[in-house]
Amino acid sequence: LTEEQKRACAYRIIDSGRRAEQLSQKMMELVSLSVEQEINKTVFDTVHLLETVKDIFGEKVVVSCDVKEIFGDETLLCSLISNLVQNALCASDKGKTVNVSVQLLETSAIRISVQDRGCGIPDSHITRLTDPFYRVDKVRSRKNGGAGLGLAICQSIMEMHGGRLK
Repeated sequence: LTEEQKRACAYRIIDSGRRAEQLSQKMMELVSLSVEQEINKTVFDTVHLLETVKDIFGEKVVVSCDVKEIFGDETLLCSLISNLVQNALCASDKGKTVNVSVQLLETSAIRISVQDRGCGIPDSHITRLTDPFYRVDKVRSRKNGGAGLGLAICQSIMEMHGGRLK
């Protein structure tokens, strides 16, 4: 093989390894969330949570917040928002931003919203979105390294917080 071919093969191997690592991490996260366990709920600064999300995704995310503090597991809620933002970015056209907002509802509940600029999901797929390994667009998900575990993880996180994914 030429040096260029060797380099191309090495990059393919590295990419495959990264995908396998991401899949195993997602599966471990899903398994750990499915076990009956207490989560570490504390009162934490909402702005810090959103700054962490901004640090991960940069200018691709626009945040708004009218809630000073949240009672919950900050690490799990950061994982929730990150999973949703990653999905939203994959569904959006290149260069489009994703909006993340945290709002206090009249019922004193908190709504965390992630809004993309994608084409939407057909109604026939909505009920299956949180099934482990389910993907609406199997070709695009495979190309982007998705395994269909992110929304199942999000569902588990919401249930652990007494909420629901909608």
